Amino acid sequence: MNTYLLSQSDSSVYLMELNTQTLSSSGFGISPKSQGFVHFQSMSSASQGINFKTSKEINCSYFTVEKSLDEIQFDSVGRVEAKGNSTIPVLYKYKPIGHEFGSPVFYRLKACNTSNEIMYSPAFSDYTPAKPSNTVSYYPNPVKSGDLFVNYQNNLDAGAAEIYILDIYGKIVNSFKSELTRGNNFFKINVTGLSNGIYFLSINDNLDVQKSALPFINNY
Repeated sequence: MNTYLLSQSDSSVYLMELNTQTLSSSGFGISPKSQGFVHFQSMSSASQGINFKTSKEINCSYFTVEKSLDEIQFDSVGRVEAKGNSTIPVLYKYKPIGHEFGSPVFYRLKACNTSNEIMYSPAFSDYTPAKPSNTVSYYPNPVKSGDLFVNYQNNLDAGAAEIYILDIYGKIVNSFKSELTRGNNFFKINVTGLSNGIYFLSINDNLDVQKSALPFINNY
């Protein structure tokens, strides 16, 4: 009769125990159950290099630093000697050669003990995908018909926006609110009440503020 036991030793390591009375007579050997010879406490990558910390080590020999471009295929790029045995946190540092931090590169750690057993850390990276930004275009410029047409491409969530017209002194001379949908949003701003001159268009959607006021000339 075979019995199986699946247990979790910490947040990232699962252990399976197999008890059998038949495998030994069939010529198969069974290695003792691994108890988790290393516990990874934290991993991070930054401009100074890779930092990782273990909270426990039992006969740990070394760590292999592995790199991947797709978080699937990993290749070895370096080695860090382990403390060996420890029950207190141990901090390690390693700086890969030829890597610009901030690019979409992933790392993981492969730990090996004195019995040639292997454990892996979760993959980690300092890469953060660029936040999609909103874009705005407007016409005509100069404004001669009395209406300024604005096309606002909202790549973020829907929400309210505040549209301002400012004079050259930064004073708000016209403003209104509008609900933005995701995608293209069109506004028509009547400027017939403004004197001829230079003005600035500013849009605040509370998520991606168009801080650079966009100039236009009113020549109605």
